[in-house]
Amino acid sequence: MTTEIEVKYEGDLYCDIRYIPGDYHIKTSAKEKDFFSPADLLAAAVCSCTVSNIAYSAEGRMAIDTKDISATVEKTMEDKPKARISRIKVIVTIKNSGNLSDKDKLILEKSANTCKVKNSISEQIDVTSEIIFA
Repeated sequence: MTTEIEVKYEGDLYCDIRYIPGDYHIKTSAKEKDFFSPADLLAAAVCSCTVSNIAYSAEGRMAIDTKDISATVEKTMEDKPKARISRIKVIVTIKNSGNLSDKDKLILEKSANTCKVKNSISEQIDVTSEIIFA
């Protein structure tokens, strides 16, 4: 399966990214904090993929209300020896999870680790996920 994405450089380290199948656009900036940076998009992709996998298991197998699932992602950058992402940590919170069994929780934790984006990233980047059952 191939997806076409178009990137147009707009100058001054700004890019416009177009997802062609749906004609959606996002902008990135490699210097300002007014848009996602390309590195931010990678971290966001890991987080979104992780949440989607958890929600898929929750909806399909456990009838958990997925409105109670939210997440944040922490991205850590290194400057030396070269600029790169060194760590991505996804923190997922599942509210109203008091009725989940230990088995349910284990299934959700395992589904978090099946993220295709995470599994496509080099092992040089420490990618972890944590689920908080609240």
